[in-house]
Amino acid sequence: MATDPTRSIRAHDHPSVFDYPADELLNHLANLPSQYEVPYLTVTLDWSVDGDNPARSAAPATKRSQPAGETGTDRPSLRIFEQEMNRLIEAHGPRGAAFDALQQSKERIGTWLRDELDPAARGVYIVAHEPSGVLDATGLNLKAFFNQYLRDTRIPKFVYKMDNGRIQYRWEDVVPGFEMPVLISKDNRNFEWIKPTSNWQSMEAIPNAKGISIDPNFYVEVQQLGMTKE
Repeated sequence: MATDPTRSIRAHDHPSVFDYPADELLNHLANLPSQYEVPYLTVTLDWSVDGDNPARSAAPATKRSQPAGETGTDRPSLRIFEQEMNRLIEAHGPRGAAFDALQQSKERIGTWLRDELDPAARGVYIVAHEPSGVLDATGLNLKAFFNQYLRDTRIPKFVYKMDNGRIQYRWEDVVPGFEMPVLISKDNRNFEWIKPTSNWQSMEAIPNAKGISIDPNFYVEVQQLGMTKE
């Protein structure tokens, strides 16, 4: 008796690091405790400039004496990651807490990149800290976030002004593309997420409000135009 195979197909949704909302991820990273003996390891892989098939490249032609390999399965970014990790591990060796943690991170991240990362992904950002068991990864474009906090000396400044029942706001002193979400309060009791950029945006103010506040867990400066900055 003939059967319809499509009746046996079931769709399943599986959680993925790429489903991690940007506001939750940034809040999570901001709340990680400081570490001095073994610093956090950050890994940035961005191959979006390589075209339509970014995570794969054609395997080199094999010689007659070699078995034919599987064409199109090589990950250039994985080789670069391993080379840079070897250099970093050597710089922290030959022993110690940082050396051991980097060795473990290399194996853990390498396994994740080979076995779990979606081949269609065009970039990934990873934060790892073996002593704390931290391994967070996202496919979101956080290059500006890391450039701001790791490579720029300026502290992001949240600038706002009150204007006829509206609040105008934006980021200043930031690198191009910086768009970090923040938790703000209009009444010092209830908080909500907003997503400022370097361009002016606006939102409704509450009656008789004189200003707003930002969750103190964010490493930013706050300035109300016409007022002394906090």
